[in-house]
Amino acid sequence: MRNSRSKTKWLLLAGLIAVALIPVATLAIPGPLRALAPGLFGLVCEDRVCVDDARRLAEAQQLVRSARADVMRKLDAPHALPLALFCSSEQCFLTFGKRRSTAEMFGGKAILIGPRGWAAHFVRHELIHAAQYEKLGFLRAWRGPRWINEGMAYSLSEDPRRPLPTELEEWRTQYERRFGGERGAALWAGVEALYSSGQARIEWKR
Repeated sequence: MRNSRSKTKWLLLAGLIAVALIPVATLAIPGPLRALAPGLFGLVCEDRVCVDDARRLAEAQQLVRSARADVMRKLDAPHALPLALFCSSEQCFLTFGKRRSTAEMFGGKAILIGPRGWAAHFVRHELIHAAQYEKLGFLRAWRGPRWINEGMAYSLSEDPRRPLPTELEEWRTQYERRFGGERGAALWAGVEALYSSGQARIEWKR
């Protein structure tokens, strides 16, 4: 009987310790990986759209629906919707890593929209990157020429800023000169032709 009670006490103690360590364990998760488990960091999720302020969930969902419809029409992708995380506060945004950008794509699996990114063109931009992961594959979407990947995203997202800061405008201009009004299958075939001919290569060093 004593052994049984002692064992029960140790199990309860171990359980309490495990629960207490959960917050510590979540802090040890690198920022980008946290985007794959947003519920652990206080976000409320529904239909793959997550927000830190539940009052703005419908707004975020509408931004994603509208952006996805536009990007699908232009690129026939992405068919699989990445997790979309919307942060209303800077504190939420920094939970997923320090960055200077307004929005971010995490390996084709999740997009992060910061407090200044709740606008249609920012969401379209990140979903265009998701389309690139689907159509071009991981390496080309991650480390392809930035005039292709970023130029496409800034151009087809219809970013209203003209000109864009520094090299961003150069990438958009180069993309538009090369591909103009190409869309869908013709556009992806054109990008594939650049890689096949050696005119586009993976950029390991940046």
